[in-house]
Amino acid sequence: DLERQYQASRRRNFDLNKVERLAGNVGYIQLFSFEPPEFAGESLAAAMTLIAHTEALIFDLRHNQGGSPATVALLCSYLFPAHPPIHLNDLYWSETDETHQWWTVPYVPGQRYLDKPVFALTSPETFSAAEEFAYNLQVLKRGAVVGETTRGGANPGRGFRLHDHFWVFMPTGQAINPVTGKNWDGTGVMPNVKVPAETALDTAHLMALNHLLEVGAEGIARRELEEALPRVERSLQQARQDLIANLGGPR
Repeated sequence: DLERQYQASRRRNFDLNKVERLAGNVGYIQLFSFEPPEFAGESLAAAMTLIAHTEALIFDLRHNQGGSPATVALLCSYLFPAHPPIHLNDLYWSETDETHQWWTVPYVPGQRYLDKPVFALTSPETFSAAEEFAYNLQVLKRGAVVGETTRGGANPGRGFRLHDHFWVFMPTGQAINPVTGKNWDGTGVMPNVKVPAETALDTAHLMALNHLLEVGAEGIARRELEEALPRVERSLQQARQDLIANLGGPR
């Protein structure tokens, strides 16, 4: 029942796995799923409050298996102005001939995260609602997707029993992006910056640091960026070497 689902989600901290301020004042949020807003809303608001004063933000969706489109809309709402609302996605249900629209909302708890760089990390594990979040950022030009092409599940469905020994899953809905008129089903979301998932965090972190230096950070902020840059470069180089060693050759 609903209470049991809530308690299970609560034990996992609503799949909000990590919130951190990285070197150079870059925010980092790792989400393993998009739990329903009635479960995760307060925790997500707290996470966005914690990173509100960072200068760039990385969402780590590399192990995110999806979840609620309402939570996708809530989190996207932090990244866009309150007005006008932004049309994010449609879900068309063939069985009932109904279309559910998803838009950014006019109110979010805490500060919005506006006019600052945003990155979404992806992998072949990234699925469903997590793909929608990355796709939204990409097509609305609000953020860069860094990593690998996602799994490619956009159209919801359900199982149908055709025989005592035969069961089939069929899509009963279709996601339709209002900008592209398409979705990512079967193709996945293709990253803006294609790198192995294992190096995506360091890559995005480095991109954020370089951007902040380029736009003219000064004083203490610039000093912190200049100190962080070589550390992240070394970390990225080490991650690449480890990946090559583990795979037995360049990737």
